[in-house]
This record gives sequence, C-alpha cells and structure tokens, in this order.
Amino acid sequence: KVTLAEDHFVKVRQIIKDLVARLQSEADSERTQKAFCDEATVKAVETRDSEQSTSEDLDAKITSKESDKAQLHQDIATLSGQVAENKKALLEASELRDVESKENQKTLVEAAAGR
Repeated sequence: KVTLAEDHFVKVRQIIKDLVARLQSEADSERTQKAFCDEATVKAVETRDSEQSTSEDLDAKITSKESDKAQLHQDIATLSGQVAENKKALLEASELRDVESKENQKTLVEAAAGR
C-alpha cells in the first residue's frame, strides 16, 4: 500500500517563509528609515553650511564696523585737538585785535587832539 507520507517539513518551510517575509519587511523599513535619515542629513548639512556662511559674513561686518568705529574715535580725537587749537588761536587773535583796537583808538584821539 502506498500511503502519503506526512511532510514533516511543512512547518519548517512555513517558518522559513515567515522569517524571510519578516526580514524583507524589516529591510524595507530600514531602507525607508535610511532614506529619511540621508535626506535629513543633507538638509541639516545645507542649513549648517548656510548658517556658517551667514555667521562668517556677520563676523566680517562686525570686524569692519569695529575698525570704522576705532577710526572714527581717532578722527574725533584729532578734530577735538584741532578745535582746541582753533579756539586758542581765535582767543589770541581776539586779544590782539582788542589791543590793536585800543591802540588805534588812542592814535585817533591823539590825531584829533593834534589838529
């Protein structure tokens, strides 16, 4: 008599099929996650590079403005010195003018008296 022998490997084959299906599903999930991470990494690097460039530009502007500020302080000091010199010269000229005016008035009085 021929009897169909029970296949003892049916469960084993099913377990292997299930395991392969699960591993394929996990691989798909990991590929999706990796693609997401790769995209996020690219965006983060672009953002970082852009912000770094902006930061460097702003640092350069700050340095330039600080240099301008130092130059302006130096100009103010120079001009303040010149203003002080001009005030001193004006005061001396005014005093000299007053002396000359008094001498001129005295000469006019003497000339008028001598007529």
